[in-house]
Amino acid sequence: YRCCFARLPPSVMATHHQRQQASQRPSRNLCAQSAALPRFLAVLDFEATCDEPVQLAQQEVIEFPTVVLSSETLEVVAEFREYVRPVLHRRLTRFCTELTGIQQATVDGAEEFEAVARRHHQWCRGLGLLEEGACVFITHGDWDLKSMLPAQCRLSGMPVPRYLSTWCNMKIPYEHVTGMRCGGMARALQQLRLKLEGKHHSGLDDCRNIARIVAHLVRRGGVEAIQPTWPRRRRGQGGLTETPPRQAAAAHKPRRAQAIRVQLGSGG
Repeated sequence: YRCCFARLPPSVMATHHQRQQASQRPSRNLCAQSAALPRFLAVLDFEATCDEPVQLAQQEVIEFPTVVLSSETLEVVAEFREYVRPVLHRRLTRFCTELTGIQQATVDGAEEFEAVARRHHQWCRGLGLLEEGACVFITHGDWDLKSMLPAQCRLSGMPVPRYLSTWCNMKIPYEHVTGMRCGGMARALQQLRLKLEGKHHSGLDDCRNIARIVAHLVRRGGVEAIQPTWPRRRRGQGGLTETPPRQAAAAHKPRRAQAIRVQLGSGG
């Protein structure tokens, strides 16, 4: 029940080697160096336990997927997917299975969140995503990393991974680049005249579709359009400030039954 693999085209590996060599040379332009663009764009979209007509008071991550794009070629260079065994609501609701396609036997054979999160961290490190400035993590909305991840980490008795504490909410660059309001993922694809591929609310398929939207935005607005949108700047402050995870999760009101997402960020 685990899918974790990477494919790095020769062109991407060659570019990575060239950049490593260039980074060893002294820079004559410190401003340009500080404004270096990320090499990778990583889309994360959790699926979680859910029900209708009343949402579960405590949702749990049951699918942890990530799709990584090269920011230069906009090709998918790596994918990660693992299912997660819930501990509070061990039996998936009929609604959850129909919505996500995730079967009871799949989560029964999976490990709990902490073990899966540890392997995701190792996978990101192996790809070089956790190097400073190497990657921007992207989600469709803030719910995955602002609300679901902190709540899941508290339940699992672990700290929130630092590399997932900052991310880009794709809806913001989408509206900036296209001039259109970004609603749900299916609507965004339709507005860009892109076909929805795979099963909607399958975490990995959603990541792939969101990655296609991100690639479209980069082609139109450049990689610089994809910048971290969280933590947000507060008025009167020059730096970035972050809402503590406990406050962020408390501010989240359980939504009516729908697919649940979460995405991850960078750095140890």
